[in-house]
Amino acid sequence: MRREEGKSPVFLAIVLLPFSFLATLVSVYVAIYGFELPFEIHMKTEISQGKTVSFDELTLYRATLLDSIKLLRNQIGTLKVDKDSFAVETGVWQDSLLNLQNDKSLIESEIQQLTNNLNKVKNQFEQEKQNRMNRLTKIFQSIEQEQIDSVYVAQLDDETLMDILALARAQQAAVILQKIEPKRAAKLTSQYINPRLQ
Repeated sequence: MRREEGKSPVFLAIVLLPFSFLATLVSVYVAIYGFELPFEIHMKTEISQGKTVSFDELTLYRATLLDSIKLLRNQIGTLKVDKDSFAVETGVWQDSLLNLQNDKSLIESEIQQLTNNLNKVKNQFEQEKQNRMNRLTKIFQSIEQEQIDSVYVAQLDDETLMDILALARAQQAAVILQKIEPKRAAKLTSQYINPRLQ
């Protein structure tokens, strides 16, 4: 049994020795630094510039960084939503632009149709006017110079008289010019000699 009794103190010394070493280290640290956590970190950042930073400062710095990360994540989420919203709005604007281009094509087509119809009507009008002038000219050509009435001729507008003069025989044109007042006859003669482009 003595052997067992001898082993007990050795065993006890082996077990207690690390604890006593640890207790000594803690006592020395507390004597030097106080009751703060048993480590310090030297950081070289913009904030500390190489100064010793305590654990509380690191915790505060970490919390600030986490808040900044949260804020950045929120902003990224907002930007994603804005991007999606912008994409939707862009799609709507593109659809509107496409509709406007289609409307423009339809309007241009309608304008072309209306222009064609207007030209047809204008051509028909000009043809009818020419037909009537030819008929009137034939009527004037069948009238003897003495039968041309000055009151009737004086009431015709200048354009109609110019058309009649252009189609009448020379003797009839002379009679027509004699039947109107001299100033108007001079004006019509000048227009007849220098026709304007229409």
